[in-house]
Amino acid sequence: MVILISAIGFVMNAVLCNAMLSQVGVLVYMSHIGCFIPCDNARIPVTDQILARISSIETCAVPQSSFQLDLTQMATILRRSTPKTLVLIDEFGKGTSPVSGIAVLTAALRKLAVLRCRVICTTHFLEIFSLGLLVDGQDSLKVQQMSVYIPNSDEDDAVPLFKLKDGLAKSSAGLVCAKMAGVSQDVTIRAKEILGALKSNHQVKPIPANMNSNSIFQPSSKFALRYFLGVDSWIDQPQDAIDTLQNKIALM
Repeated sequence: MVILISAIGFVMNAVLCNAMLSQVGVLVYMSHIGCFIPCDNARIPVTDQILARISSIETCAVPQSSFQLDLTQMATILRRSTPKTLVLIDEFGKGTSPVSGIAVLTAALRKLAVLRCRVICTTHFLEIFSLGLLVDGQDSLKVQQMSVYIPNSDEDDAVPLFKLKDGLAKSSAGLVCAKMAGVSQDVTIRAKEILGALKSNHQVKPIPANMNSNSIFQPSSKFALRYFLGVDSWIDQPQDAIDTLQNKIALM
């Protein structure tokens, strides 16, 4: 059984997903050593091992990138997993290009499904489902999401609802998260334009030149350029005229 949780980029939601994976692993371990677990009832099958790919820490002692570390952990999981193994995967594939990350994650989940081990995986790669690479309800796959209230206007913030429910998240809400993180409004507005162009398969238009503070089309720049071109030769011009030109250039 593969449970895939489609996460939203909201920081609290990411923390909740990570904590939930860790909590599942801890509860399964506690039940196997005879400890009390905080729930009314639970069905926890016999588990021979708990394998996790939750976090990677780069260090000079290991000459590998974060994505290489992720791949090493996933390779170990694929080699060692059995039908009685619990596998916990958090955001695998995010350290490389989206296309490569989606491809490797999808292939790994299919392999784990064939092995028939128990898997809980969180991901922001919603393209896995929009492209039909995986289908909810097929191949022992169950898709769920952490509920988050996403506002319809830019005036409100997203709010985590602390509830796991069935179904796929509609969006990662990256622009809402950027706004809540304090990213300037001009950046989020431009990001919205780019996102709209990509969704509609249109060409991304460049920023108008008159919005660039260093553009020659700014009023001060136009005035200085017109003043400069209005003189046939600056070689014999008096110092006052040259000083005036320099002042105008300084105001650009």
